[in-house]
This record gives sequence, C-alpha cells and structure tokens, in this order.
Amino acid sequence: AVRERASHRTDALVVGAGLAGLYASLEASARGARVMLVTKGSLQASNSFMAQGGIAAAVGPDDDPELHLADTLAVGRGLADPAAAAVLVREGVERVADLGRLGVQWDRDEDGRPQLAREGGHSRSRIFHSDGTATGAAIARTLIGRVAADPRVRVVEHAAAIGLVTDGDDCAGAWILGHDELGLKLLTGGPDA
Repeated sequence: AVRERASHRTDALVVGAGLAGLYASLEASARGARVMLVTKGSLQASNSFMAQGGIAAAVGPDDDPELHLADTLAVGRGLADPAAAAVLVREGVERVADLGRLGVQWDRDEDGRPQLAREGGHSRSRIFHSDGTATGAAIARTLIGRVAADPRVRVVEHAAAIGLVTDGDDCAGAWILGHDELGLKLLTGGPDA
C-alpha cells in the first residue's frame, strides 16, 4: 500500500548509513535522542562498508597530532584546509578510541597492542586496520550491530532524502522517498504525528 505524505516525528534524523551516519546515530541515542536513520540502500551498501585500507591516528609513542598534521598538509600540497586538518588529526585519536569502545577489533601485534602500519604520506606508523585491509567493512559491521540492537534507533532502508523541510532558517526534517511510501515527511522534535 502506498501512503502519501505520512508524517513521523523523531528527535534526530540521520541521512546516510556510512560510518559517519552510523556513529552519529549511536552518539545521538547515547544522549537520549530517538533517532531515525535513513539510507538509500541497505545498511551494508555504503561506500564506508566497501572502504579498504585503514584509519590514521597519532597514538604511537613516537607520534603526536602535530606530526600527523604536518604530514597531512605536506601531502595535501596546498589543497588541504589547515583548520579542518587540525581538527581531523586532533580528534582522530579520540574517535579511534571511541570505535574501540564500541567494539571494533583492531588488528593486534604479538604483545596485544594495536598493530600500527606506516603507509604513504605518513612519517610514522599510525594506520589502524581491522580484518586486514577490509577495515571499512569490519568497522561498519560492528556499528551496524550496535545500531540494530539499539531500541532508540529506527532504521529506514531503501529510502532517499529528496528535500529538506525548513522552519525559517532551521532544518526541521526531510522529505523521504521510499519503496512503499511516497513523500514520507520526517520531522525532528515532538511526539509522533
């Protein structure tokens, strides 16, 4: 049955189920929000799920975020935004720790420490891997499991955000086009409509 312009209310609307969307959904839920996570495919169909390689974070004993920043700016050859790169390298350390707390299993060395690789553009070993180079899929599977188990997060798969609903200068929701619902309107805040 096709329903037109059904309206649902949620505290937080997350569009996209890559690693950023999954993480944002979990963080919002942890802060008490009812979350609706909308993705155009399945949870396993994101670019993040397909990503290979690893995640860089300056956690080694011979490393620090300033060295990581210098490497990032050098390989950026003037194209990287220094302020954005500074946030990335500073907060990257905390986000890698957060992922570990959420259950991501980093590849480990013989002593049980995260095995840090050294890859192109990095002057130090700072690349975390999970399941070898299938890091994106390994992290995504962990976060998808957490999202699926979280009663505060509702997942809407195979639906596309086709427009934003504004309230003056603020975003108040989105128009969602799904398989069995046309123009599903998701609004933030308030009880279910």
